[in-house]
Amino acid sequence: MEEMFNANVVIIVLLLIIVIILVGALIHYSIQQKERKEKKGWWMYKQLIGGCSGTRYGCCPDGRTARSDAQGSNC
Repeated sequence: MEEMFNANVVIIVLLLIIVIILVGALIHYSIQQKERKEKKGWWMYKQLIGGCSGTRYGCCPDGRTARSDAQGSNC
């Protein structure tokens, strides 16, 4: 009877260790996800310098190529 009790205690302790590890991993994962979202925000929503408004003559109609002169002769 005492051997059965010891085996049950060992199983319960092992299960508790597994649960603690899983909860710790879940907390770590959720913190990482939150940090990623915060890091992603600085460049996704901030308007970057450059693009069409950063060129002297603006952009060609394609919205990517910079015009080389006011007439857009390179477009």
